[in-house]
Amino acid sequence: MKPNKFEIEAVSKLQPFDRYKYFIKKVADSEKMFALVDDFENYLISTLEENKLFPLWSSEEFALNCIVDGWAYAKIKEISVNDFLNETSNFILKNNYLVNVFPLTYTTGFIVTNEEFTRDLKVELENYE
Repeated sequence: MKPNKFEIEAVSKLQPFDRYKYFIKKVADSEKMFALVDDFENYLISTLEENKLFPLWSSEEFALNCIVDGWAYAKIKEISVNDFLNETSNFILKNNYLVNVFPLTYTTGFIVTNEEFTRDLKVELENYE
């Protein structure tokens, strides 16, 4: 279910870890998440200090809010939980990226390792089986 404008405003005011918890629950329920890609389907990656960050959102609406400035050309890509666990996660590991869960327009989200992110997601998915 798509978030309405009140949910978008409320969730955007949450601290990064609270947005992370929201993200994990929403993704476990919907079984999909969203990333940004360029015209060639390459994932858009951000940088914080010397770390490369792979940003993810729980809905298109939240991702859309980050298509600004240097990412104004971006397109939203839906990733199923299965695709993430079987493919995208390996891509993140291979490139030594950290996962940037639920960044806002000009604010970093909750930064977590791929291993921690995958573990937390799998634990939450068990609640939906």
